[in-house]
Amino acid sequence: MTLRSIFALSCCLTLSGCAGGPRGFGGAPFGLFALGTGIAIGSVLTTLPHRHVVVDDRTYYSDGVFYRDSPRGYTVVNPSPGMWVDDIPEEHRVIRRKDQDYFTSKGIWYRFDVKRKQYKVVESPLEEPSYED
Repeated sequence: MTLRSIFALSCCLTLSGCAGGPRGFGGAPFGLFALGTGIAIGSVLTTLPHRHVVVDDRTYYSDGVFYRDSPRGYTVVNPSPGMWVDDIPEEHRVIRRKDQDYFTSKGIWYRFDVKRKQYKVVESPLEEPSYED
């Protein structure tokens, strides 16, 4: 099998995992493959990854990706600052800013709370507020 054939097959499997009918039909395990390559905000999956946790009444989390329950399925969303998760992806960076450690992965910033033993979603410490006249 040529490299081009393998690439084409991988693309088809990734796209077929995100497609499908109503939640629970179609789209099953290959949808997880798309998460490894990164998945765009606004993408809709028919099923959640097997290893997900509930963040709040409509939001779910799995390996650095947040999902919101919607009529069409589970939509990939940016998390709101203040959300808490127990772990973050192993592939993260640590940034020290103003004597505090920040963790970033997949475009999301976190701070670790020692008392809660959880990570809190926070605004990026690298973006300076803009002041308008």
